[in-house]
Amino acid sequence: MNKTLKHFVLHLRRPRQAFSLIELLVALGIIAALAAIAIPSIKAMQKSFDSTGAESMIGAALSTARTIAIKEQKYAGVRFQKAYVADSNKISDADQYMIFIIKDYDMQSNMETLFRAIPGYKPMKLPTNTGITDMQVDDFDISDDDHINDPIEVADATTFSIVFSPSGKIVTHKLRVRNKAAENNPTTPNQSDYDDVFNSPDNITKNNTGLFVQDDYDQLGYDEEQSRKKFKIYDSDKLKKMNKEERYTEYLEKIKFICLNPYTGEIVKKN
Repeated sequence: MNKTLKHFVLHLRRPRQAFSLIELLVALGIIAALAAIAIPSIKAMQKSFDSTGAESMIGAALSTARTIAIKEQKYAGVRFQKAYVADSNKISDADQYMIFIIKDYDMQSNMETLFRAIPGYKPMKLPTNTGITDMQVDDFDISDDDHINDPIEVADATTFSIVFSPSGKIVTHKLRVRNKAAENNPTTPNQSDYDDVFNSPDNITKNNTGLFVQDDYDQLGYDEEQSRKKFKIYDSDKLKKMNKEERYTEYLEKIKFICLNPYTGEIVKKN
């Protein structure tokens, strides 16, 4: 028997180092048990309310908008708005986004206050269970009503904009956010003028065009309004679980406003 054949025979006689079926089943059982324990914890952590994380995202978005305003020498800013849902009663459950907007005066409609989504800048979804509100409904503080008890009020109080001037300062500017068409009748824009960010409710639900309702529907809580200089960050899960009459007095009223440096747009204090 030559050396090669002898080595092969010896190799076959060696006991194989492997797990038995019982050992494999035990290992799989342990892995499954650990996964069952870990997954709920991970999901809970992902859903946990973290205003600090939201502040960081908002600060970065505002910095980007300020840079755009200075670079383009136009009024530009960040729009906070929930994604449109056909069932208005579910507006509280909708995700809220930050949308980059820029002033775009329209000669045809003579709209001095017209703002549009900035091409190339996708809307940024806020962290899960985080809500942003300006505490205003129809330019009136919601404390006048003591609670947000209507889907229109929810949409209005979570839809607002922060605007920078061409010099990079935060300003109060009246604005109406529209799609690219900016026509007098927003429910029937031309096909070529469809916008993939702002549009009419019909275009969003029927044509799958756009994600956010433009400011032409005051009956839905979307109308022309002043830009803001402060806001509040809240736990949307907590708010949804509360009695409607308690939302303001028991929770929102007690949250401190987040204020912005008027010259830089940075978050500087809460009061």
